[in-house]
Amino acid sequence: MQANYQAELEQLQTNAIELAYQTIEEGKWEKEIEQDGVVFYSKPGSTGWKITRSELIAEIDPKKAVDVLRDYTRFQEYNHTAQEINLIKKIDDNISIQYILTKPNQVLQQQRDIVTLSRVSSLPDGTFFIVSKSIEVPEAPIKEQYVRAEIILSFFGFKPVENGQTLVTMVQSFDPKGDAPKDLLNSLANKVVNYNKLFVENLKKATIKE
Repeated sequence: MQANYQAELEQLQTNAIELAYQTIEEGKWEKEIEQDGVVFYSKPGSTGWKITRSELIAEIDPKKAVDVLRDYTRFQEYNHTAQEINLIKKIDDNISIQYILTKPNQVLQQQRDIVTLSRVSSLPDGTFFIVSKSIEVPEAPIKEQYVRAEIILSFFGFKPVENGQTLVTMVQSFDPKGDAPKDLLNSLANKVVNYNKLFVENLKKATIKE
């Protein structure tokens, strides 16, 4: 089973790095908005939901950022959209399976839950990142009161740049499933930018506590 996870994650990681660090022209990304230091791009995904990419420069340590993200007991310090994150299984030091329950919100009235397979990795240039995708396991059966959403791809990358700063890149391909209003959700660039800015600010604060 571990070998299967490794193979899945190798392909996912390759795709994620390409999406995160290809030029805008190569990826045919559309720049939707630039606000508060965050640049937000998107392009059509195969499921009808947009693939999004956000970039911003922050004074945050790449390794410490990933260390905080992999410690699921600390999610409330940086993630205000999740009600619960639990570790289901640790495959090895870098691969794990988690259960995530989102908070209800005005756009998606019914709560979503997600089971993800995640991997922490690094590159020779000092970039640290986490890639994730949805997975189904017997330990996390579908519950009638929640909609089981799907993460097709999630990438959080922290790449060192000049003057001790870090390029933070977030790539998301997400299908909320259920009766989610696709046109509305695909148009929420401002909300995504605000969330990503707050996410990085809170994550930075959490790394300083280390």
